Amino acid sequence: ELLLFSASYDDSVRVWAEEVDDWACQDLLQGHQHTVWGLAIEPSGRRLATCSQDCTVRLWSRDGRGKYVPGPVLEGRHERTIFSIDWSPDGDRLASCGGDDKIVIHAVPSDDDSEWAVESTVSAAHDSDVNCVRFNPVDPLVMASAGDDGMVKVWALPKPSPTAAT
Repeated sequence: ELLLFSASYDDSVRVWAEEVDDWACQDLLQGHQHTVWGLAIEPSGRRLATCSQDCTVRLWSRDGRGKYVPGPVLEGRHERTIFSIDWSPDGDRLASCGGDDKIVIHAVPSDDDSEWAVESTVSAAHDSDVNCVRFNPVDPLVMASAGDDGMVKVWALPKPSPTAAT
């Protein structure tokens, strides 16, 4: 199924599906309190992440009927508007950036009931707002960011530490 997502100034996200020779709104995702600036679909297509002027990242999971339902809300990780979000190509990380000049890397939990931990934070990633963050589509340990300072920066992330067997 071919889907299109749109983020909006009306604090929502719309899910569009192709019907014959046009697009029709199939779903309206609400929950943000201010403008939704960005969204990203997990590589598996199972989850959607949205970011907003309300300084939150919201996660949405696709249910058995193909609808996106609200999931965890990541709060307190940015102090100003979150402009951009992106999943790593392996789906293990979610990066966000915004008007607080920083980039936050969120570790995706191994199951839906676990907490979303902050893997790392790059404070003062740019001299001003960080407008966009994107992972390398092949290497999950490389990403780029663009900021109001006119710079594009490439970042090498540390390899995750192996977890101890229990």
